[in-house]
Amino acid sequence: MPRLALFASLSLVPIVFGDSDVWSNPCDLARWKGAKFCDVKLDLDTRSADLVAKISDDDKAGLLTNSAFAAPSVNLSSYQWWSEALHGVGQSPGVSFKDQCPFATIYPQVQTTSQSWNKTLFAALGTAIATEGRAMANLGHAGLTFWAPNMGRFIPEWMFLVLCICGGTPCSNVYRDPRWGRGQETPGEDPHMNGVYAEEFVKHFQFGPGNM
Repeated sequence: MPRLALFASLSLVPIVFGDSDVWSNPCDLARWKGAKFCDVKLDLDTRSADLVAKISDDDKAGLLTNSAFAAPSVNLSSYQWWSEALHGVGQSPGVSFKDQCPFATIYPQVQTTSQSWNKTLFAALGTAIATEGRAMANLGHAGLTFWAPNMGRFIPEWMFLVLCICGGTPCSNVYRDPRWGRGQETPGEDPHMNGVYAEEFVKHFQFGPGNM
C-alpha cells in the first residue's frame, strides 16, 4: 500500500498548487507511452524505480518539500502535499475553498470523537471526510494527500507522508505527555482505543465501506 500510494501521488493525481486548477498525467503524453512506470501490468517496485530513475537530480531536489516544484524531466507539474483532514477537510496550503466547494464539514477533534468508543462512528467519519476530500480533488481544489502535521511524532517523516496519502489523517499516537500541547488531535491515552480508531478511520478513509 505505501508504494502504491506514493506512485499514485506522483503520476496519477490532480496537480494542485495554490489556486491553480491543473490536471496532469504524464502517462497521457506520447513521450512516455512506452515507459515502464506507465505500464500498469508491471509490478509497483519496477514502475516506481523507473520513474525515480528518470527524474533529473535537479528536479529531485525540488521535490523534497511539501510545496513540491515541477519536475520537467518527467513532465510532473508542481504539487502541494499539505492538505489537512484531521477532523474534516480543512484550510491548508493544498486546499482551496471556492466556487463549487466553499465549505467542508468539520467534525469534533479526534480526542472528543474517540470518547464515544464507537468504532462505527470512526468508520463513518473516515468515509465522510474522504468523500469530501475526493470531491475537492476532482474539482481541482485539493490534491489527494490528506494529513495531519504531527502524525509523524514517533515515526519517520517519510512514513507519515506515505501513510497519509489516501487517509491516515488522525494522529494515532498514544497521548503520553500534556506538554506536547496537541493531545486533542489524538484518540487519547488508551492504547486499545488508539488502535481501534486508527484501524476503522484509516481503512474507511482509504477504501470506503464494503471494500475492505
